[in-house]
Amino acid sequence: MTAAPCFNPLTGSLSFHVSVHGRDVLAYLSDAAWRAFYGDAAGDDLSDCYRRHQPTIDRAVARRFVATGREPVVLRVTDLQ
Repeated sequence: MTAAPCFNPLTGSLSFHVSVHGRDVLAYLSDAAWRAFYGDAAGDDLSDCYRRHQPTIDRAVARRFVATGREPVVLRVTDLQ
Protein backbone atom coordinates (compact mmCIF):
# COMPACT_ATOMS: atom_id res chain seq x y z
CA MET A 1 0.00 0.00 0.00
CA THR A 2 1.29 3.46 -0.87
CA ALA A 3 1.59 6.35 1.53
CA ALA A 4 -1.23 8.85 1.82
CA PRO A 5 -0.87 12.16 -0.03
CA CYS A 6 1.31 14.54 1.95
CA PHE A 7 1.37 18.35 1.76
CA ASN A 8 4.73 20.02 2.33
CA PRO A 9 4.23 23.66 3.40
CA LEU A 10 7.89 24.50 2.68
CA THR A 11 7.57 23.61 -1.01
CA GLY A 12 3.86 24.37 -1.30
CA SER A 13 3.25 21.04 -2.99
CA LEU A 14 1.44 17.79 -2.46
CA SER A 15 3.28 14.52 -3.00
CA PHE A 16 1.35 11.36 -3.80
CA HIS A 17 1.67 8.05 -5.63
CA VAL A 18 -0.27 6.81 -8.63
CA SER A 19 -0.30 3.28 -10.01
CA VAL A 20 0.56 3.40 -13.71
CA HIS A 21 0.55 0.02 -15.46
CA GLY A 22 1.38 -1.66 -12.15
CA ARG A 23 4.18 0.74 -11.26
CA ASP A 24 3.98 3.02 -8.23
CA VAL A 25 4.80 6.50 -9.62
CA LEU A 26 5.67 9.43 -7.36
CA ALA A 27 4.02 12.71 -8.35
CA TYR A 28 3.89 16.29 -7.14
CA LEU A 29 1.21 18.92 -7.55
CA SER A 30 2.02 22.46 -6.49
CA ASP A 31 -0.50 24.68 -4.84
CA ALA A 32 0.34 27.34 -7.46
CA ALA A 33 -0.45 25.02 -10.38
CA TRP A 34 -3.67 23.87 -8.71
CA ARG A 35 -4.84 27.43 -8.12
CA ALA A 36 -3.86 28.52 -11.63
CA PHE A 37 -6.06 25.75 -13.04
CA TYR A 38 -9.05 25.91 -10.68
CA GLY A 39 -8.90 29.54 -9.55
CA ASP A 40 -11.12 30.41 -6.59
CA ALA A 41 -12.74 26.95 -6.72
CA ALA A 42 -9.43 25.39 -5.61
CA GLY A 43 -10.25 25.78 -1.92
CA ASP A 44 -7.81 26.10 0.95
CA ASP A 45 -6.66 22.51 1.47
CA LEU A 46 -4.65 20.92 -1.35
CA SER A 47 -4.99 17.45 0.19
CA ASP A 48 -8.77 17.79 0.24
CA CYS A 49 -8.80 19.11 -3.33
CA TYR A 50 -6.71 16.12 -4.42
CA ARG A 51 -9.16 13.69 -2.82
CA ARG A 52 -12.13 15.40 -4.49
CA HIS A 53 -10.47 15.39 -7.92
CA GLN A 54 -8.28 12.31 -7.60
CA PRO A 55 -9.38 10.50 -10.80
CA THR A 56 -8.66 13.57 -12.94
CA ILE A 57 -5.30 14.25 -11.31
CA ASP A 58 -4.25 10.60 -11.41
CA ARG A 59 -5.08 10.42 -15.14
CA ALA A 60 -2.91 13.50 -15.71
CA VAL A 61 -0.03 11.81 -13.87
CA ALA A 62 -0.47 8.63 -15.91
CA ARG A 63 -0.52 10.55 -19.22
CA ARG A 64 2.61 12.48 -18.31
CA PHE A 65 4.46 9.39 -17.09
CA VAL A 66 3.58 7.34 -20.17
CA ALA A 67 4.65 10.22 -22.42
CA THR A 68 7.99 10.89 -20.72
CA GLY A 69 8.86 7.78 -18.70
CA ARG A 70 10.33 10.10 -16.08
CA GLU A 71 9.73 10.05 -12.37
CA PRO A 72 8.83 11.91 -10.30
CA VAL A 73 6.03 13.48 -12.28
CA VAL A 74 5.69 17.17 -11.50
CA LEU A 75 2.30 18.25 -12.78
CA ARG A 76 1.97 21.54 -14.60
CA VAL A 77 -1.18 23.50 -15.29
CA THR A 78 -1.16 22.23 -18.88
CA ASP A 79 -1.16 18.63 -17.64
CA LEU A 80 -4.49 19.22 -15.89
CA GLN A 81 -6.25 20.41 -19.04
